[in-house]
Amino acid sequence: MKTKRIAILGSTGSIGRQTLDVIAELPELRACALAAGANAELLAEQARRFRPEMVALSDGQAAAGLAERLPEGTALLTGPDAMTELVRRAKPDVVLTGVVGAAGLAPTMAAIECGAELAVANKETLVMAGAVVMPAARKAGVPVLPVDSEHSAIFQCLSSGRRDEVRRVVITSSGGALRDWDDDRSAAATVDDALRHPTWSMGRKITIDSATLMNKALEIVEESAYSAAEMAAYEGYWDAVRREATFVGELDDARAELAEERKKLDAAKAERDAAKAELEKLRQDKLNTARKMKDKGFAVADIADLTGLTADEIARLSPPLGLESAPRSLS
Repeated sequence: MKTKRIAILGSTGSIGRQTLDVIAELPELRACALAAGANAELLAEQARRFRPEMVALSDGQAAAGLAERLPEGTALLTGPDAMTELVRRAKPDVVLTGVVGAAGLAPTMAAIECGAELAVANKETLVMAGAVVMPAARKAGVPVLPVDSEHSAIFQCLSSGRRDEVRRVVITSSGGALRDWDDDRSAAATVDDALRHPTWSMGRKITIDSATLMNKALEIVEESAYSAAEMAAYEGYWDAVRREATFVGELDDARAELAEERKKLDAAKAERDAAKAELEKLRQDKLNTARKMKDKGFAVADIADLTGLTADEIARLSPPLGLESAPRSLS
């Protein structure tokens, strides 16, 4: 099996250290290049253990005396562009970006230029430039694999089926120090309050971002880069959602209007039925009156004049209920 050469940007950070632990357990992986910001002591220790082809340290002053502590055959690059140069020189199979902030962008683009697979644990790179990084990676045929926990979990879930089976992606949150506070109490929270995360011990910025949920807003932007590949496509998705919401709203309005019209129609039918019943009652009253008058011998003309019935209608009348059909005289 061919050994896969891996460059780790941010090897002295949490993600970098964990990655080296994994590499130490898997003989098919090799750390060919390591890069850090200012922790020269730990970088030298890592270099002596893993013997990479080269290391880079962004802080030139911190790099003083580092070369003497490196193993034979490990080159040293220093300065603000050292990570980018390290990627271009090492030409690794995989570049893991675990550096904080905008410092990860230039080496990420260099990795794409070299055709290296990208394993991204640097949130800021995709937040600020996802619309640049992802199209460039796709054009170069470079896979982009999320390493950060939430995005890695989403990536693995999406890989287990088809994208068209997914309606939406939900990113959960621990809630930070203010999770159980109501709105009024949260509005009066101090910086010290927000820095008391109940579970994790992190840097000040990410702890504050956790308490305010700003980190979730950034993760939504980052996930849009992974899921949609281009921000334009992501906006297209939200346009479709907005159009669907508008359609649903219009449909609900139409249904409400239809329900109102049905109520009016039902009321009109009830009024019509009541009027018909009243007319029928009046008609029956006329017929009964005509029957009684006919039975008592009133002239047909007088019955017609009083009830409005025609002579034929009067002639067809049967005797009223309970009365004999034999005619009675007026005397």
